[in-house]
Amino acid sequence: MDNEESSSSSSAVKQVVRKTLIIENIGMATTADDLTRCFAPALQKCGKDRPVIQLAIDKKGRSLGYATVTVPLSTVELFLDFNDRYINNDKVRVMMGDKRVGTWQSQGNGVFMSSPARRSTADTVTCNTTFVHSLIDGGMYLRHKKFKVPDHVIAAALTDGTDKLVSLGKSVFESQETLKLSRLFSGAVYCTAGVSPRNAVFWTDETSHQLEEITKSPGCVAIGQCGYDLSTDKLVDTAVPQLQAFEAQIQLAIRLSMPLVVCENKAKSEVMALLTSYKDKLPRVAILATPASQDDITDYLDHGFYFFITGDMWKPGSSSPVWSWLLDCTAEQLTRVILSSQMPMTGCQTSLSSLAEAVATKTGKELEDVRRILRDNTMRFYGLSEVESQGEESGIDIGCSVDQTVNVETNWTYRILLWLAFVSGLAAMYFYGN
Repeated sequence: MDNEESSSSSSAVKQVVRKTLIIENIGMATTADDLTRCFAPALQKCGKDRPVIQLAIDKKGRSLGYATVTVPLSTVELFLDFNDRYINNDKVRVMMGDKRVGTWQSQGNGVFMSSPARRSTADTVTCNTTFVHSLIDGGMYLRHKKFKVPDHVIAAALTDGTDKLVSLGKSVFESQETLKLSRLFSGAVYCTAGVSPRNAVFWTDETSHQLEEITKSPGCVAIGQCGYDLSTDKLVDTAVPQLQAFEAQIQLAIRLSMPLVVCENKAKSEVMALLTSYKDKLPRVAILATPASQDDITDYLDHGFYFFITGDMWKPGSSSPVWSWLLDCTAEQLTRVILSSQMPMTGCQTSLSSLAEAVATKTGKELEDVRRILRDNTMRFYGLSEVESQGEESGIDIGCSVDQTVNVETNWTYRILLWLAFVSGLAAMYFYGN
């Protein structure tokens, strides 16, 4: 999973950390020269040790549809900019790869014969379970300092019956860093853009613009986490900036028509008062809180909000009212429940599958039915199906020229015109030949 390599000369002390990327969905007609020409802007930034894009073929010389390139870590973002773009009418994917992609044997001119193809990391790590419905972790913190290597956390989640993760942003920096992960693991990792109550003292007029820039990426699916936290005396002293940052993010979510993730800790009345003041304008809202009673949960749902069931509610000895609420919750209420591992904030390694099993046990429903409902809830709240469809429609065709960029619709029009010209040419040849 860890694709880092270190290279240094015999005399130099400085080490260059490299990452192996994999380029997928390459058309049969695309050559190594085509790839080199199309990725030229990124390759040029790699300096004098310009890497070679290795196009994989089988023993019969047929393209395996992918290539790899090992680049300095500082240039990874440049290569990821080519993700979901078109090369010779094929939309390629650029993702983190496994450096053990096979046994390579040079065939000359950038073409390499490979042993059985290995897909990129995010696709190689698939669910090793027999569940029909995979889960989605609606809230974790991949950029938390406890996660030294987020890749391993993602791999662990994907082997536990979870195929998508949403990492919540608690500051501008954390949101930006998580956005990078969403690009590295496109389709598996998503992020939110927000400033939490504990970071509200750092809110400035520029913060809103910075968050809005993050939301322009398809990998960002919500605003938050934001809210109000009065759980300690120190946080009570920052109540004013908390409220200002909270309201600014509510307004941002309304203006961008994006879902809003709200955290609340011993401040339910204040949070509900502010949210209800925007009731007619609010987008979808999900509440991340430690409820004091079953009535708190019911109140959130009665207002039309979603509610996070988190990993810390299943800590040994937990007396969370969620336990008793699940015994009596209705089918309609269950359609607004989102599972969130909250890792690593929970302090215990609670898997999402374990949470789903607990929900199924308490509600008396079949496990697969519960997994399907919980997955659909998270997809619906974050609009993940819409995000994926936008990703499919937003490609750019770069052909084999660095400067050539045309829309998909223009590309199809161009192909139709070429076809008509070809038919007209055949007709003309037939006419003059007779």
